[in-house]
Amino acid sequence: MFDDSASLTGYARISEVARKLGLSDQTVRNLIRRGEIAPAVRIGGLYLIPRPTLESYLERATVSAPERAAA
Repeated sequence: MFDDSASLTGYARISEVARKLGLSDQTVRNLIRRGEIAPAVRIGGLYLIPRPTLESYLERATVSAPERAAA
């Protein structure tokens, strides 16, 4: 029998990504369509985002605070 919980451990669904990033599902879909979160797997109406893709997006999207100039 097919156990989807075991086979999808390397992927995140749009709702999970949206919840973790504090975004709406539609915003995550837009990011995927614009290629900002890529690659994503689409099966019918379901998008699956590989976890390494999500980690890469987070690294690119993270803004670090500028270092304070020494006085």
